[in-house]
Amino acid sequence: MTTDPTTFNSLQLAGWIGSLFFLAGGLNQLLRLTDRFKEQPPPAQTYATKEELGLLRQELGRLRAEVRDDRDRILAAGEERARKLHERIDPIINEMPGKIIELLRNTGALL
Repeated sequence: MTTDPTTFNSLQLAGWIGSLFFLAGGLNQLLRLTDRFKEQPPPAQTYATKEELGLLRQELGRLRAEVRDDRDRILAAGEERARKLHERIDPIINEMPGKIIELLRNTGALL
């Protein structure tokens, strides 16, 4: 009995899938092994020294102070804008009750 080589049954398909998983696992292990033998830089090149750490801390302190000054300037500018806005609005708000009463009297709604 001859079978058509282009047709697969489930057992053959499972065999191919298993073979592919086996090859993928083997390739993964091979790549891990090659990673272990790659050249590693010495610790002096990967970590900061105490002097470098001190310089970085100084720079961080300077940047924090700069950010703090910027924030304070922005807050002060906002407060100044709010003060100027209130200077313009307050006289209008203070006049409003009198104007409303006057309009109501003129229209006869308020006796």
